[in-house]
Amino acid sequence: MNGRRLDLGLRWEDVAKAASISDAALRAMRRDGSVPRELTQRGIERALGWEPGSVARVIGGGEPAVARAAAETPRGIPADAPKCSLEQSILAFGDDEVSPATKALIINRHRDTDPDHQTCRQLSGSATDRKLAGLQG
Repeated sequence: MNGRRLDLGLRWEDVAKAASISDAALRAMRRDGSVPRELTQRGIERALGWEPGSVARVIGGGEPAVARAAAETPRGIPADAPKCSLEQSILAFGDDEVSPATKALIINRHRDTDPDHQTCRQLSGSATDRKLAGLQG
């Protein structure tokens, strides 16, 4: 898990949050080697961009399988499609302009602070939104 977390540029607290578990629960699982419940395993797999069943394979000494969408996504950037013009605009920047880690940080923080994209919808059609859209092309 640690290698994948590092590949994605995530902190353990980011993994816990994305998996919908507490930092303490993830820490205990890593420290004690306890086997998490199936729902927790699915959350960890989602957070790390792994195929279902990967946590069980790792616990059993095997290797995880990276989900196809995650494998095609630049490091640290959420595997799901951009949800708004702000995210699309951030992804449109070349890696030489904005690093993948910075893009991931911006998108993840945006999703944390505006999960239902209310602010994005308020900006839609505004001069700001048109300006952001112009950054894509």
